[in-house]
Amino acid sequence: MITIRAQVSIGLGLLAALLGAGCTNTPQERVIYPGTSLNGQPVRMILDTGAPETGLFKAGAERIGLKYAEFDRPVRLTSTHASVGYTAPTELFAGAQRLVGPFPVLEWGDDRVTEDGLIGWSDIRNNILVFDGEKHTITAVDAVPAEAQTWLKLKVHPANVLQLEIQLANGSTGVLLVDTGWQGGVALSNAQWKIWRNNRPFARSDQLTITGPSIAETERTEAWADVLRIGPLTLTDLPVREAVEVELDLTQDFAGSLGLYAIKRMDFIVDGINGYAYLRPKNPPGPPYYIRRPSVADNQYVPQDWVVLGDARLVPGLLRRTVPWARP
Repeated sequence: MITIRAQVSIGLGLLAALLGAGCTNTPQERVIYPGTSLNGQPVRMILDTGAPETGLFKAGAERIGLKYAEFDRPVRLTSTHASVGYTAPTELFAGAQRLVGPFPVLEWGDDRVTEDGLIGWSDIRNNILVFDGEKHTITAVDAVPAEAQTWLKLKVHPANVLQLEIQLANGSTGVLLVDTGWQGGVALSNAQWKIWRNNRPFARSDQLTITGPSIAETERTEAWADVLRIGPLTLTDLPVREAVEVELDLTQDFAGSLGLYAIKRMDFIVDGINGYAYLRPKNPPGPPYYIRRPSVADNQYVPQDWVVLGDARLVPGLLRRTVPWARP
């Protein structure tokens, strides 16, 4: 399949911006799209199902010697991403799929990143994709495996990012954003968070502060869910928090978003050709969930040791952490 790309302004990785400095999980927890090459040269491209379009990182373009037309100043695409220019006409293969540029060159805030860019959902959605969150891999297959026909089946919402439609308890239809660029668990809408929190008032929890270029500093509680039900989907043993405004504005009927840790907690296949996703939750326990504490070196991550807020034994401020709304 050949996709011809126009030179247009795009919005890249809105929710995915939580990946990076100060965020949850271990470094380099990214899904790499297999078999990618740029003008015949192998490249490493992150799959970001929360980003609508494909782009190259500035550092990546420079590493591979790709020339691009640079703007006089960065052009803000979203609250978290800016483009510094566009490449010349460029051929990018994502597996068997051929994408033809120009592509935006993205200003990224962390030079520790070794990947060259990201693959957005709209460019690869017409495939049947098997996700393995534990191994950080994705595989394109010719047909949905027969065993998946017995799993939970959800409709893929027509959008340029990966969204699933769910039937909520009140009978309304909600939308779940699936975002492989965010390493967290689940972020719930205000209504869904209140329902869950009222049912789990004593769940282990921690405080975090979310900040960003276009986001006022926001306090959120992140809790550990032994059981989390969102419509017909039931997940176990994973972190959950209330969404912030920029997430709530991503899509109408937003019910929540699923990050990479949530994908680790289920078997997950997306049939983009026919517009359905197949999900099979995994039994507990889940894998370790890491955070980077202010008290440790900048590049060191430690397993989260969840506690109940207000525990008098805590050293003040020890469990507070800041999650910048920007990613490497």
